[in-house]
Order: sequence, then structure tokens, then C-alpha cells
Amino acid sequence: MRTATVLLALLAACACSPGPSPEQLNGRTMGTTYSVTVARLPKGVRRQTLQSAVGEALSEVNRALSTYDPRSEISRFNANASTDPVRVSPPLRAVAAIAGEVSVATGGAFDVTVGPLVQAWGFGVELPAAEIAPGPGAINGLRAEVGFDRLELGADGHSLRKTVPGLQLDVNGIA
Repeated sequence: MRTATVLLALLAACACSPGPSPEQLNGRTMGTTYSVTVARLPKGVRRQTLQSAVGEALSEVNRALSTYDPRSEISRFNANASTDPVRVSPPLRAVAAIAGEVSVATGGAFDVTVGPLVQAWGFGVELPAAEIAPGPGAINGLRAEVGFDRLELGADGHSLRKTVPGLQLDVNGIA
């Protein structure tokens, strides 16, 4: 996450540096687009340098947390049916920890383990098998694989563990 730290420093400098007009940085990431507006570029920093820093920081997030990238860390975690602890990166562990806190605070209304339900309703990465809403039987079957209390944060601070093999994370609501 060194890139993110450098990016934050550059953006902070952008907010304080005098200059002619705001700069708009745009690009694509995680299946959508982004737009960053900075008041002005810091003295000596080129627009392309800042654009590259933003792009690299978002690429780091994408590599760890994007369900749209089958090679991402979260996609590999989701594909793993093991209930053994899995060592994960600090960004994935941190997002899971914060998501757990929000889940508890909302009584489970916010739940990053909704991956199977998101997919069943046609909002996930894969297209649904049919363009109809899943029936109560399908939803009840998927609920057996969903629930923030079925994801355990390892006491070692570096791992996550599924308590049911079909558990899948979708952190798009918090990442």
C-alpha cells in the first residue's frame, strides 16, 4: 500500500498549492469509472505523474478486492472451498474487519458475505442463468452459505476463515 501513501501525500499537496484551475483525473477500475478532481497540481508535479499514482493505487485495490477480476485475491478466496484459515493481505483483512464491525452495528443488514445472493439476483460478475428472480427455495438454499457470522477473522491478524465452504465475499459496498 506504499502507492496509496504516496498518492495521499500528492493529493494533500494538491489541495494546498496555488495554481490556475482544478485538474480532473479520470479512468476505469473495478468494472466502472472513476473521477478525481484536485484543486491544483503541486509545484513540480506533472498531471501524468498524479494520474499514474491514482491509477496504481486503484490497481492495488483492484488486485486485492475486485470480484470482477478472477485473479484478484478476493476472487481466489471466494473460489477456495476450504474451511481452513487462509492467509490474506492487510487490505483484504482490514476491509473484512471493518465490514464485520458494520455488520454487527447494523444487526446484519450490511453483510459482505452476500456474494451468492448478489449473483442469484443478477448483480454479480456472472450473468444469471435466467432473467427471472430467484424463488424462495433458491434463496433459502443460498442463505445457508451467507452470514457475516460465518466469516472468522484469524487471531493472527493475517487470515480469514470460512465456516461454510460456499461462503463468498462481495466487498463492493465497503471497499
